[in-house]
Amino acid sequence: NVELMLAHQRVHADLSACDRFDALSGLANITTPTLVVVGRQDRATPVKYAEYLQSRIPNATLEVIEDAGHFVMWEQPEAFNRAVERFLGRLGK
Repeated sequence: NVELMLAHQRVHADLSACDRFDALSGLANITTPTLVVVGRQDRATPVKYAEYLQSRIPNATLEVIEDAGHFVMWEQPEAFNRAVERFLGRLGK
């Protein structure tokens, strides 16, 4: 099936682009307060990667959401919203 083959090629190209993209060297240059959110069960970008970002972005806040994977905002929307509200509330002070 040609459509299926093209779909697989697009997915492969997408994942390859993600694999080549590297912005890690610029993390220390981020000056905006940053919220890093991760689901505890995220297998695509595990908690250790979120911890890495939080440790290298000045003024970053890490929120680990329980019972959520990679799509934390859909899997645990209330917990995600509370994390964002806490973060925004601290910015206003």
